[in-house]
Amino acid sequence: MLRAVVKKAQDAGYQRTSIWSFNRPETNRYTTVTRDAFVGIGAGASSRIGDYFSLNTFSVADYIKTAGEGSPLALATKLNTGDKMAYWLFWQCYNMAIDTDIFQSIFGRDLSYRVRALLSVLNLLGITRQSRNTICLTDAGAYLFHLVEKEYTHAYLETLWKACLQEAFPHRVVL
Repeated sequence: MLRAVVKKAQDAGYQRTSIWSFNRPETNRYTTVTRDAFVGIGAGASSRIGDYFSLNTFSVADYIKTAGEGSPLALATKLNTGDKMAYWLFWQCYNMAIDTDIFQSIFGRDLSYRVRALLSVLNLLGITRQSRNTICLTDAGAYLFHLVEKEYTHAYLETLWKACLQEAFPHRVVL
């Protein structure tokens, strides 16, 4: 089905800009995954500012009450360097391209040996292709990442969302 959607969108003049997104070539792309920092407004919205990733309460009533009093944050976590690298790499895979020069400029280091080794294996398997400093997902790679993201959603996000739906301001969520 994903292959059919990709073909239909491309036949209609859209270009694939991520695993599930398509834009006309002349339009600018703007989403949270194209920004290093973003502020989420509303119940259940997430924000990423500096070293912190946070999530607003899912309860609309509690959101309205606490937004007027100060902060509707239900949960927040401080990201260490490894977390920030993993976050960045995850969303670059979602965007279907990892620019190693950009990684180096953001983090002040090259990709780790383990990540480079994995990317080399993926290249041999036809999951990625490399052009100079950019590693791109092939169509097979995009489909594989779609499956990875789906499992991530089930294993991580659904657990987080369930806890936030059960309690407006959970003290702790173990994932």
